[in-house]
Amino acid sequence: MINRPMYRPRLWFRLRRLFSDEPSNYDWVTQVGSLRSMYTLFDQCLTEAPDTQFIFCCVDLNNFRSVNNTYGPEPFGNKVLREVALRLAKFGATFRMGGNRFGILLPVTAEQGQDYPFAIRKTIEDLRWADAPSLRLSCRVGSAHYPTECRTLDDIIRLSDDRLYAEWLERKHPNTSTA
Repeated sequence: MINRPMYRPRLWFRLRRLFSDEPSNYDWVTQVGSLRSMYTLFDQCLTEAPDTQFIFCCVDLNNFRSVNNTYGPEPFGNKVLREVALRLAKFGATFRMGGNRFGILLPVTAEQGQDYPFAIRKTIEDLRWADAPSLRLSCRVGSAHYPTECRTLDDIIRLSDDRLYAEWLERKHPNTSTA
């Protein structure tokens, strides 16, 4: 079991202020931040505390289209996305990057952040619904550390996305090396 850090209260209040200042900073379906608010929060954090360290995790739900095809996007598909976002928000500042993809900013060092991808996967796999008892979700997680691996948010997103894709390739073609 990993010790989940509570992200700084100032970070949480800043995030809430972002939501109230500009409606486009908030994703109304999942009730977490939007991609725009992720960039804004990142810039604010680095301006106020340039020595900040964090892990960015990119989370992509596997085969989510089948959930919408089987149960319908309204209201069940949105309910699933909301519940996933709620669970991910327990790890850190969570943002919907579009569709069934989420980003999480975790204010931890590289060493502390190594166990988060596994914990995130486990959290998603443990979700259950009374409306659909046979539904099981899984996800891919790619992560990157600031500032040791990347210096800009675009680079962090790109690296974590590349790692997410490498994980997908590994599962799809287990005998293929991605190195």
